[in-house]
Formats: sequence, C-alpha cells, structure tokens
Amino acid sequence: MVVSGIPLVTASHAQEVADMSLDLVEACRNFIIPHMPGEPLRIRVGLHSGTSSPRLLQRYIYTSCVL
Repeated sequence: MVVSGIPLVTASHAQEVADMSLDLVEACRNFIIPHMPGEPLRIRVGLHSGTSSPRLLQRYIYTSCVL
C-alpha cells in the first residue's frame, strides 16, 4: 500500500502515486523470478482517491507486516 499526501498535503499526490504505479509495472516487466524464469511477475495496481484515516492505514500496514 502506498499513500501520498500524508501527513503533509501535496497538490500533486494523485499524479505522484500514478507515476509510481506505472514505474512499478514497468519494473515488473523486466524482473526475472529466480525459481521461475519463464513466468512473468504479475502485479495488480488499483488507485483510490479520498480521505483516509490513521486507523485504516494502521490495519493495512499491520496486516502486510504479519503476512
């Protein structure tokens, strides 16, 4: 999960996240999985625009760290 514009509001936060996601997709095209060199690395990118709460972010960060 990536968040932009927190804690300081940024006028271009949507553009920053969109650019980062496109860069990540491009990097995955060139990535080779060592134990499966014939399989491409596939990722899924989704964008959400709106308010976020620290409680929601904390839940996702905790889940990501545990899994």
